Amino acid sequence: MLHKVYRIQYTKDALKYLLKMPADIWEDIRSSFYRLAQWVPTNLDIRKLQGFTAPTYWLRVGSYRAIFRYEEDAIVIIVLKIWPRWDVYK
Repeated sequence: MLHKVYRIQYTKDALKYLLKMPADIWEDIRSSFYRLAQWVPTNLDIRKLQGFTAPTYWLRVGSYRAIFRYEEDAIVIIVLKIWPRWDVYK
């Protein structure tokens, strides 16, 4: 069975925040999205969010949350926002 391999695309806001965070946390987030894009069997903490027009999810990586969505037609994962857990929903 063949799996889709998704590209990962970061919004300007998400990339801006990633570049400010410590390298080890950045690497954890990057590798989590890489595993998600490759369909590597994993136990990532992903939840579907309500109230969005397109299916939108959050991924928990330590004390950080990344909000993202799949674009099935383009086979891409768009990372919308990355912030510490206590700030991401503001």
